[in-house]
Amino acid sequence: MGSDSCLNKSSQILDPIDWGTTQMIYPLKPILSVPESAGRGRKPTKLQADRDPTQVRWYADHLYPFQWRTMAVRNGAKGPITLSVHTAPVWVWDGKSERVTERVLVISRNHADNKIKYSLSNVDYRSTPIERLAYMQAQRYWVERAFQEAKSELGMSDYQVRKWNAWHHHMALVMLSLSFIVKERLLHKTDYPLVSCRDLRLLIIALLLNDPDAVEKRIQQMRVRHEQRRKDIERYYKLTATG
Repeated sequence: MGSDSCLNKSSQILDPIDWGTTQMIYPLKPILSVPESAGRGRKPTKLQADRDPTQVRWYADHLYPFQWRTMAVRNGAKGPITLSVHTAPVWVWDGKSERVTERVLVISRNHADNKIKYSLSNVDYRSTPIERLAYMQAQRYWVERAFQEAKSELGMSDYQVRKWNAWHHHMALVMLSLSFIVKERLLHKTDYPLVSCRDLRLLIIALLLNDPDAVEKRIQQMRVRHEQRRKDIERYYKLTATG
């Protein structure tokens, strides 16, 4: 999990916790105090909580069915993305700070693969709908997809450098390339709603060759792939509707 300093109060942030996490939380707000001396030995000086923390996975495993909400967060290529979501205010403490920090715990279980994701957020639990929290957590997919495309199509991981300046130069060029690809996808979204990063990369290569036949060939190949994918998407939605 990211450091608490990353969760500024001026913006709504959802900080993801890894799948194999051992993140500890307090479902009830703990009271911090320095224990009284037992009479012998060194006098205690460190703060201690009046209750033990709980591991997030243990917490999720012991939730009742009525504590989950089922909802669709967005449409995917294989039908609506449906999640079971649980949210609750919790408190976290690093064992060193003088006070505990209140966060909103968001747990979601994907119905497609039964995968569970955990996040901590700094939003106001009382004024933020659970649908908004589920949507925010589901956006992590697009972050991971951007890194995947940057690595597979734009060479993000293909570098051999010895100094930080060279690494930063490489990453800056990759980010500029990815930004250009995203803008092109948005620009042609109406005519080519299924255009991918790979499609545009191959078209750019064909354009750089200054060969009209190569460009036309890439466009025709792209249209065939898009038509097949469109049929697959429609088939999945029909199966979902009749299932």
